[in-house]
Amino acid sequence: MRHSSPFLLVGLALLFCGCSSWIKPDAVTQGAIFNALLAGQYDGTFTSKEVASWGDLGIGTFDGLDGEMIVVDGQTYQADVKGRIRLLTTYTTPFATLKKFSPDICFQLDQPLTMDLLKAEIDRRIPDKNHVYAIRVTGKFSAVTVRSVPRQNKPYPLLTEVVKTQPVFEHRDLTGDVVGFRVPEYAQGINVAGYHFHFLNQAKDVGGHVLALETAGVQVSLDRANGWHIMLPDNDAFRSWDGKGQGADAVKAVESKVMK
Repeated sequence: MRHSSPFLLVGLALLFCGCSSWIKPDAVTQGAIFNALLAGQYDGTFTSKEVASWGDLGIGTFDGLDGEMIVVDGQTYQADVKGRIRLLTTYTTPFATLKKFSPDICFQLDQPLTMDLLKAEIDRRIPDKNHVYAIRVTGKFSAVTVRSVPRQNKPYPLLTEVVKTQPVFEHRDLTGDVVGFRVPEYAQGINVAGYHFHFLNQAKDVGGHVLALETAGVQVSLDRANGWHIMLPDNDAFRSWDGKGQGADAVKAVESKVMK
């Protein structure tokens, strides 16, 4: 009778018992579902230690919806409600998306471009629109309009209500990084379908969620993910949520500069 190798058995045990083994280096990892954030689930569930293992480039928010998260080169920055930037090493987050950034496609764009034109240039170069792409745009910007959101207290309002009073900051002649993701249309509600960008300037004192921009000579780097890992919150709010989204109009509202 043949006996299984003890090394094989150990390997199988690690494969099926070690959750971290499922997070491959070329996959996007996401904490929570965007529709849950829309529904007002702002309690920080994932720790900074967990988030650091997901990647070195990404975006998100913080416990209580306390500002905008920008992760660049493995460092996590917070753009607060007054537009100030802080480097954070310890925090929790209700929602974040990160990737270990290893670009597959890089190109230079020297002509001035609005955000819509920048998106169009990226769309022209990606091989398909059904994978998630991590994006980093580095260089000069003649204009950047960003927002942040204030920390919320319980009972939490819907995100569509929070952004009606969002502070907006307009900056000119900056050097820095736009980071974010392009998510396929089929994933609306799981994440933000289309493009979602955050900005951090080179001096690390200006940043936030990007509402508008104009480039003035940038390098674009794109990294296509071969997988997508979603870590679900383990809290009462998520367990009792009905799972229903508010639709594409709600997503557009919280991403938009113009609030009604």
